[in-house]
Amino acid sequence: MMMMMKSATASPATLILLAAFALVATLPSAEGVLKCFRCTVTPPSAFSNEPERLCSKFDYSDRYIVECPYSTLCMKKHFTVNLTVPINGTVRDCAKQRYDYQDFVNGKWQLEVAIEEPYEEGCTKADDKGYRSSSSTFCYCRGDLCNSAPKTENHAFVATLTIAVIFTFKYPFRIL
Repeated sequence: MMMMMKSATASPATLILLAAFALVATLPSAEGVLKCFRCTVTPPSAFSNEPERLCSKFDYSDRYIVECPYSTLCMKKHFTVNLTVPINGTVRDCAKQRYDYQDFVNGKWQLEVAIEEPYEEGCTKADDKGYRSSSSTFCYCRGDLCNSAPKTENHAFVATLTIAVIFTFKYPFRIL
């Protein structure tokens, strides 16, 4: 016995709505300033006004969220130090993209600030220059709080899923 199912098709408005939702999910916050998680391995200096945000106590709470006015990427670094026992750690922060320089304008030196784009999204293992006592992997991502995941991945999954949904609605499956 052969069974036929009617194929489902989506209206163009539905496809546009799905694509817009996927795009908005990967954009920075409405304020225009990127937000990232920040945590460190060591406590801040006693003379700084920086609150303690230790990665060993990282809990995804608001106290670990910082604004990154001089970054377009968040960073997560995972490292292993091989002593007698391997020690693993993770550091989260805004990507270091701020470049300060002096410019001579109208007979005076002025401090100028630029935001550079030296990193690509994704993860890269650091070159240890032949030393085998430690290893580090740096991961960079775009979007608010994207450095939260225990395992940092890029946003290729979101893009792939969006294309798959659109393709499924445009060319629906037909089961005979």
